[in-house]
Amino acid sequence: MNQQNLINELVDLIRIKGFAFMPVDHLDAVAVININKAVGMYDVNAATPFDIAHEYFHIIHNDTYRKNDYDIRNPQEKDANESAVELLLNMYKNAGGTMEHIQNFIDITGAPDYWVVRLAN
Repeated sequence: MNQQNLINELVDLIRIKGFAFMPVDHLDAVAVININKAVGMYDVNAATPFDIAHEYFHIIHNDTYRKNDYDIRNPQEKDANESAVELLLNMYKNAGGTMEHIQNFIDITGAPDYWVVRLAN
């Protein structure tokens, strides 16, 4: 399991949902999804598997309205973060990863360590 393979798999999951999810060379937001228009994009130089999984869960949760996009108090952002880490942990474990090598998981996925610690216990 490496970062690019994970990104490819996650991009495929988004496209299977019918979204045009395009790579771009530079994007200030790293990755974005517009649920209503079924489009999105991600920065190929900066987006991590966590960033893409986070956007995927905005699709799954049908998050069409975000009052405060990057506000930790926004329940849609919190839910997308939590779901993204859960999915990535499952993918990691299914690929043979173990909790003894959790720093490897964080390095590969870009998942915030505070979410990993919270969900790994």
